[in-house]
Amino acid sequence: MKYIINNSQVNSAIYKYINDLFIGDNLGWDYDINYDTDKPERDIINFYGEEYREGYQEEWYFQYIKKEWYEKSEGGNIKDYWLDKAPLLDVIDTEWQSKMTLLFDQYWVSIFEQWFKDKYPNFPVKTFLYQYRGIDK
Repeated sequence: MKYIINNSQVNSAIYKYINDLFIGDNLGWDYDINYDTDKPERDIINFYGEEYREGYQEEWYFQYIKKEWYEKSEGGNIKDYWLDKAPLLDVIDTEWQSKMTLLFDQYWVSIFEQWFKDKYPNFPVKTFLYQYRGIDK
């Protein structure tokens, strides 16, 4: 028996996989901590998995960085470069990225970006960062 699966069906399956992965308590978020002041940095939001609650910082899946963070930071040309690209969504868990890439090749990237925009409409994204085969996209 032959099955024909179109792009829309593949995209829907990937979206559903991401959605099922991050339902309920499987995804939380918190403000980053400014280590100079020990106060929350409200311009950086970390999204994390269940293990993070148990003290494993590696379980941050992705980070949302507001434009205001770059406006307050120092850094000259680098600051200007990132300020122009903010707000950013940065997938920082390379293990999770590798798993998604093994499962879906690069097709998961645009679908994940759309999933984030659907789930968090108050967090607009201008630039989406991830690492694919060792190269920042």
